[in-house]
Amino acid sequence: MDTQPDSPAVVRVLWITAAAAAIGFGTLYLYVACSRIGFPFDLEWGEGLFVDHVARVVRGQSIYVEPSINFVPLVYTPGYYYLAAGAALVFGVGIATLRAVSIGCSLALFGLLIAFGRRECGRTIDAVVLAGVVAGCYAISGAWLDIARVDALLLLLVFGAAFLVRHREGTASLIAAGALLAAAALTKQVALTLAPPVLLYAVIRHGRRGLVASASWAGALAVGIALLQRESHGWFLYYTFTVLSKAQTAWTERPMAFWTSDLFGRFPIGTAMGLAWSAIAWRFSAWRDWTFHVVFTWGVLMSTWEARIHPGAWFNTLIPALIVLALGMVRLARVVDLQVPGLGGGLVVAQLALLVYNPSSFIPGPTQWKAAADVVDLMRRVPGDVLFADHAWWSTLAGKRSHVHEMPMRDLFAAHDAWGDRLRDQVRRAIEAQQFDLIIQDSPDWFAVPLGSHYQPFGQLLPVRTALRQQVGNPIYPATVYLPRRRSVQWPPAPLAQEPH
Repeated sequence: MDTQPDSPAVVRVLWITAAAAAIGFGTLYLYVACSRIGFPFDLEWGEGLFVDHVARVVRGQSIYVEPSINFVPLVYTPGYYYLAAGAALVFGVGIATLRAVSIGCSLALFGLLIAFGRRECGRTIDAVVLAGVVAGCYAISGAWLDIARVDALLLLLVFGAAFLVRHREGTASLIAAGALLAAAALTKQVALTLAPPVLLYAVIRHGRRGLVASASWAGALAVGIALLQRESHGWFLYYTFTVLSKAQTAWTERPMAFWTSDLFGRFPIGTAMGLAWSAIAWRFSAWRDWTFHVVFTWGVLMSTWEARIHPGAWFNTLIPALIVLALGMVRLARVVDLQVPGLGGGLVVAQLALLVYNPSSFIPGPTQWKAAADVVDLMRRVPGDVLFADHAWWSTLAGKRSHVHEMPMRDLFAAHDAWGDRLRDQVRRAIEAQQFDLIIQDSPDWFAVPLGSHYQPFGQLLPVRTALRQQVGNPIYPATVYLPRRRSVQWPPAPLAQEPH
């Protein structure tokens, strides 16, 4: 590892300290990820829903289908589902398989950032620090990279495309960059706003030949959409465009909180130095270099801001911004060290110190393992149908039929169209007919269709009400039990008869 032996001793010591801390954060991330990969229940409310989608792919079923009380898809594009389905064909369908896919993508992302940092900064030690800072942002960005969701794959695709445009020559690299950006958009739609800065820089750096990347992106995206539309009989764009656009029309009233609370509040030194580098990079590098830091940094920041201010957005939306700011921080720190030896490295070490977190807060303990197993056992013992709308996957774990998840149901109702009205009617009829022997609701207690006079609350699900508080994302937890009013259902249900030996 190049520690720049011609630098003053204080500079070398500080950067070695930063690199050691960076390696420590990478190790800490792996410890948390490996400690919870086997937890067979949701760490975050959407994990089980993603497993439901992957299970449909493995069974050869379409994801985007007419909405019903049995299944409504998420409004996400399906790239992650298909990648995870490939792994599930080998290792089986389950949350652990999907988390393993996410962990693999996150490790590939860290490797990519080391390659990126080595090319940008010229020193291996700086590259290690860059990757370690991003790993250290794990807690402030929601502890998200290792869970069964799309984010790690999305980041790998977008920053892989940026690396090819920035550091590779040749038409093939531009074609590949466009294809990666198209794959990112077919993984999560936010990539549509992350692609323009990469494609713009491709033209800045490569001239007219850079338009090849845009052509590749547009062509691959068009083909992907056409194939998905055909496979889904037209439902793909209904969910991923029509429903999404109607469900996310409102913006929050706190647009400045992204800058004040999210970035400066959570990553203060890195944000200040990253923004500063984008403003002064032109003084220290050729124009094709500094334009990357202006175009890409601000393009990613504005894309992240637009995603973050939508209702329901969580801290995971910050990760692209944190990556580009971390890169700018490392670049500026070296420049500052040339003027005031030790100041730049000291600021990097200080930012790393601010990122320290307690890993145990993200790892399920014995109480949570037991509580989750108890809930599944209770569901298994209920003789009839169970509706667990916030964690529909758990019904499958209990050997019962899975039903619609509450989040895509909410999105569909927010679209205010005929399909949402039809689904509302289906759910209402099922509630009126008291189809379910048991309904379990998360806290805060909310359901898209009023339970009215058909179900009555029957107390809390677990003796310790918050025993299953989510480790990641919105801190909700399974809380309230509802039973039919017009017929008797034993609660708690009787133990299952023991199988004779």
